Amino acid sequence: LNCGTHFVFQVEGLQLFLQQSNFRESPQRDVSKCTNPEHFKWISSNRTDRKTPDQFTKTKLEHHYQLAKVRSNDLRADEATKQTTEEWLANHSLEALGLTMEQLISLGKLPPQHVEKYSERVGIGDGNVLAELKQFPPSSLIYDLQTIIEFECGLYTAISDYTARIKWLMQGTRGIFGLIRGHHVGVLIDSSNTNLAYGRERSLRRNLLQLFEEQLNEKQIQTLYLASYGTRVHTLWPCPMQINERVLDEVKTFVSTQLKPDGSTNLLAGIKHASVLPQISMTH
Repeated sequence: LNCGTHFVFQVEGLQLFLQQSNFRESPQRDVSKCTNPEHFKWISSNRTDRKTPDQFTKTKLEHHYQLAKVRSNDLRADEATKQTTEEWLANHSLEALGLTMEQLISLGKLPPQHVEKYSERVGIGDGNVLAELKQFPPSSLIYDLQTIIEFECGLYTAISDYTARIKWLMQGTRGIFGLIRGHHVGVLIDSSNTNLAYGRERSLRRNLLQLFEEQLNEKQIQTLYLASYGTRVHTLWPCPMQINERVLDEVKTFVSTQLKPDGSTNLLAGIKHASVLPQISMTH
């Protein structure tokens, strides 16, 4: 007997016992017997006539998982903006995603003739089968359609991610100065006549002001140091400053009004001056 029949027999036996013993002496009292068979009916999970799930509940669950996926993607995207290309590729390269040719080959299956050839040797534990297959690999492998589709979709997704990453790196000041990392940053500006001549002064000022807006602001760094070099080295402060609105205003004023051509390029003096600053990542 299955569980449903056994359960029905137990319930009916209990009702019969109660009718014959406890309520036999009180005929005036009616025993309410359940006549709805659905109350004791065992509902199998394999039934085809069961009710479909509530569409509203199903839609709510789908929206919940979609929202969770979007939030997860937003977190990963925010994390990606703080990573160098090397750090980003550690999780998004073809090797990390399992999309190399070696991994594709490992997903294939041997042709039937090779399976018959080596099945007996594999069954007895012959350890030379793998070495023999590497030395004399089969001319073809068998793949199921789902494996090929998943691998192809993975490649398309990776190419799309790489394209988006390259476009993002080429936007704004990242395409000019690169992606600046670190909490303690120093900026060393070449203010020689050669670097600021032929209209370059205006372009450099505009790019530097945009740099402080996009990458060297209060949300990105903690301390900032600024110096320029031509024939001599000119500094805005004697030491790195804690970043705040006042410091950023001083930097923008220096770039807008005080950055002017200053003779020849004494790069060695600029590097020597910057090298004595502790815990500063210089941007030249």
